Amino acid sequence: QASGWPAHCTTDEEKERYIEQFLEREDVRLEFAEILENPGLRSLAKLILNSFWGKLGQRENQPKTSVVRNLSEFFGMLTNPSIYVNSALPINEDTLVVNWEHREEAYDPLATVNVVIAAYVTTQARLKLYSYLEQLGDRVLYYDTDSVIYVAKDGEYDVPTGEFLGDMTDELEGYGPGSYISEFVSGGPKNYAYKVFSTRDNEEKVVCKVKGISLNY
Repeated sequence: QASGWPAHCTTDEEKERYIEQFLEREDVRLEFAEILENPGLRSLAKLILNSFWGKLGQRENQPKTSVVRNLSEFFGMLTNPSIYVNSALPINEDTLVVNWEHREEAYDPLATVNVVIAAYVTTQARLKLYSYLEQLGDRVLYYDTDSVIYVAKDGEYDVPTGEFLGDMTDELEGYGPGSYISEFVSGGPKNYAYKVFSTRDNEEKVVCKVKGISLNY
């Protein structure tokens, strides 16, 4: 709902039809009044979903740090068969900071972790993406986890798009119907830029994405 209405839904009749189609496809009833573009809420929902998935693949045996102030405690850690001491950093004559972890056979597994499910999710995503790449062939310019940029040609295969869960979306749709990329360059994963001609504004716009750097000019 926080993504707003699809671009083609401009009348109340089209919006009602979209809600019914979504219910039929996903078995989820959307609330008409709640369908409003809200980037903050959308980002929050994405963060929660990613966190749920991350819990399934979480590393269980995390390194731990202890502050040790007597020699007997330190020797106890060194001789404990259930743990492995990674490092010991002297702070002063009486204090050590010890980094350690449980040995593989000694730690207690977490009830929330299931690496099989975590791996299955990402595997299916890769297979879905590959099904598009295989048909596009050498027209592919760039792809990542859930996206692909390619050269579109009349009469040749185009990646199907839609507005339901799991469907690919046309990122140029917001620039107006018939908008197109005239130039594209990439420096690697999550590092690319392109010029897009917007039919809505009748002008060329520049988009630049670099992971870890916010471009808000």
